[in-house]
Amino acid sequence: MEHHYGQSTRVITNILNRDKQRLKRVFRDVCWSLQWDPFVDTLVFFCDHGKHRSVGVESLTANAMALCTTAWEIPYPVHLMRKYWSGKKCGWAKCAECDFHNEEKQAAFLVAAELFMEAWVQQSQWTTHL
Repeated sequence: MEHHYGQSTRVITNILNRDKQRLKRVFRDVCWSLQWDPFVDTLVFFCDHGKHRSVGVESLTANAMALCTTAWEIPYPVHLMRKYWSGKKCGWAKCAECDFHNEEKQAAFLVAAELFMEAWVQQSQWTTHL
């Protein structure tokens, strides 16, 4: 991952394959916030470096939400730490692995959308039982 950031297909698929339970918790928390607080209009993802997992989780979340419904306006993300990203990495130029239209990445976004929808349904069922 030396030359890539969180938009990398490898980062995104690694999150789905290795950190799926954490991603499900993120989706659960996002769904809870969206269902319980009608004024939520911003999601923030952060970590101690802001280059790989946080960017990858943001990408998975935003794309999952966009694939699930058109009810939310999903703006292009603002990467607050981008000015600190190395110019030697692909974060400044397009590469085949980080390209949005990469087929493997698009398949990962579909899996993330399924997980997000599962979290939404589970949260909805839980809130109706209160």
